[in-house]
Amino acid sequence: FFAKLVPAFVDVMGSAFPEVVEKQEYVTGIIQEEEESFSRTLDKGLQKFNELAEKVGADQIFSGADAHFLYTSMGFPVDLTELMAEEKGMTLNKE
Repeated sequence: FFAKLVPAFVDVMGSAFPEVVEKQEYVTGIIQEEEESFSRTLDKGLQKFNELAEKVGADQIFSGADAHFLYTSMGFPVDLTELMAEEKGMTLNKE
């Protein structure tokens, strides 16, 4: 998504920042790599979240330790974990 914005950025800002014009392909490539990496992170995090969510007990409280694991080990954002837990009728233990 963001990589597609690089040409417009170059058109608008290229005269003020000529190095952006020179490095347009490089910048586009880096942004594409980052987007792909983030997509893989989300995919792995979603899969692990679903595994952990299946183990939530009758109290419907998603463990703060599990949310911490998702963030520190998989780069999965805590706010996304909370949102997804809420969509499943759970609350996130933030303590």
